Amino acid sequence: MLSLFFQDGLAMNAIDAGTVIVVQGVGLMVSSVLAIRFIANHGKRILQAGVILIIISIVLQIVAFRNESISYGLICFLLAIHGFGVGLVLPSIVNVALRGIPSEFSVAKQSPSG
Repeated sequence: MLSLFFQDGLAMNAIDAGTVIVVQGVGLMVSSVLAIRFIANHGKRILQAGVILIIISIVLQIVAFRNESISYGLICFLLAIHGFGVGLVLPSIVNVALRGIPSEFSVAKQSPSG
């Protein structure tokens, strides 16, 4: 959908539209590697920061994409910020959620039935 919006809505060629999406993916990859280290020290505050980045990015995208003359650099920046926020949240959210489950509810602790 995003690629089609860039091509049909903002009149980008396919290469530029694809490159912008790659920039978003690079932001996600970089932050997902960093998030592993940061969450060990700062816990769920990193996840909260990631969600805030995603929200800010989406609001800025809504404002910026209303203008058909938006610059290519601004689009790359907004999607890199969005990808960075997603990378802070997505890989670690399951680990943080499961950390609070008592061990007696863990599948690994249960004896096999038989």
